Amino acid sequence: MEHTVDLAGEYLLLVLDDHKGGFRQDLTTIDYTVAAAELVDLVGMGALEFTGTGENRTFVPGEKAPQDPLLAELAELAAGRSYDEAITALSGGVSVGDDKPRALRSLELERLVNAGILRAQHGKLLGLIPRTRYPQADPTVELELRARLSGALVGTTDLDDRSRALIALLYAAHALGKAFPDLDQKRIWRRGKEIANESWEDDGLALALAQYATYMATLSAASLGR
Repeated sequence: MEHTVDLAGEYLLLVLDDHKGGFRQDLTTIDYTVAAAELVDLVGMGALEFTGTGENRTFVPGEKAPQDPLLAELAELAAGRSYDEAITALSGGVSVGDDKPRALRSLELERLVNAGILRAQHGKLLGLIPRTRYPQADPTVELELRARLSGALVGTTDLDDRSRALIALLYAAHALGKAFPDLDQKRIWRRGKEIANESWEDDGLALALAQYATYMATLSAASLGR
């Protein structure tokens, strides 16, 4: 059975515990990275473009309007905003149609559940607080994804643009070690940095990924400066 999973979905699969269904990263970072992954996908498919320069750079609609209702909503939310504003808007809750606003993370997880890749396990923390876990249901997609990325990180397979974008996002989000705890950490962080800093033929994708790296670096600096 073939599954189509977007960049945000792939990131979520890599930072979820396959058996317990909980996240290996804090939810704030996850929400920012899911939003960034969606923006990268929208730029890559031509639904969003950048206009302006420096601090005046903003998103504008691209030539290809998304057919997917969620992606169309995200593109509309991002249009006219700076990168930082778009990340804040997308990570703050999204409504599709008349639905109530929900975390973009939750919407992506729901898609993975509907595709049969994850299963939703409902319970209560300490018997009081509702909590949903997302253990693995069908390992096929994640196994292929991990083989593709780990091969790229250790140099045994060619690096395609999709793998490159996802590795750059994982590197910016400080998630490489959490996603691949069994690989040589020094080696994958060194390779992740090389991949994140390589030049791109697609200027829009390069800019979207560079903007996220800058965004996360700024957040880290602000956190350390407290």
